[in-house]
Amino acid sequence: MNKYQEALDGLKENIENITGTRIETDEDFYGWIDTLQELVDKETPKKY
Repeated sequence: MNKYQEALDGLKENIENITGTRIETDEDFYGWIDTLQELVDKETPKKY
């Protein structure tokens, strides 16, 4: 297993642990990634 896949697997496990849900498909996983990105964008101060 390469380091990229290990990182994705670790991220998936962390999301499952935090949310208490089971991620069954890649579509579910990438949906959570989109949600996390939206939260980061919302909470990150804009620099102009």
